[in-house]
Amino acid sequence: MTALIGGSLLLIVGAAITLVLGWTSADESLIWTSIGASVAAAVLLSLGYHRSKAEASRRPAPQQEPPGPQPQPRPAAAARPGPHQRAPLPTQPTPLVAGDDAGVVAYADRSRFHRPECGYASLPGGEKIRREAAVRRGYDPCGVCKP
Repeated sequence: MTALIGGSLLLIVGAAITLVLGWTSADESLIWTSIGASVAAAVLLSLGYHRSKAEASRRPAPQQEPPGPQPQPRPAAAARPGPHQRAPLPTQPTPLVAGDDAGVVAYADRSRFHRPECGYASLPGGEKIRREAAVRRGYDPCGVCKP
């Protein structure tokens, strides 16, 4: 099978060379030789394809393991987030004191926090938290609103 495919690749290269030579020298015999080599390459590729399909159908099917108890994955240990990871947002937002203007908007699926009036903070799903908490969780400040 590999020999068929390799031979067809050689025929394709030869057909391309003879086509260019026949075209530049205006020699019809080289052009017809190129066409014949292309047809032979197509036949070899077709034979290689059909042989590979026949070999694949003769291979035994992989044996499946009998059903049984599957090992349970261990829960991941709680680790401190790395430099490119963010801690998940808590289910309860950090309360802000009335009149506290240090609040920013953070999203669980983003890497930046924003001022509440920033255009990037206008999408739903954001959580208003303290700036210090956002920095502590690994969020970066927005480059537009610069909170």
